[in-house]
Amino acid sequence: MTSGGRSIPRAILDVAREEGAHLLVMSTHGRSGLGRALMGSVAEAVAHHSPIPVMLVRAGQPVTDWSAGHAAHAELLGI
Repeated sequence: MTSGGRSIPRAILDVAREEGAHLLVMSTHGRSGLGRALMGSVAEAVAHHSPIPVMLVRAGQPVTDWSAGHAAHAELLGI
């Protein structure tokens, strides 16, 4: 896979650097074993080579609403 002569992971990392990103968040299919070996993993390559933190989120996972828990902790702390 290439984008303008660069690999896709390299293109993502180049844009992150150009934009001054402090965190990359990427979705992943969560493949393992043979599936990852055959298909490769852009997210894995980015995470491995990135100089900034990368958060990988498995596609299809429900989003947890942490705001209710945050409010409860704030109340306990008197914030």
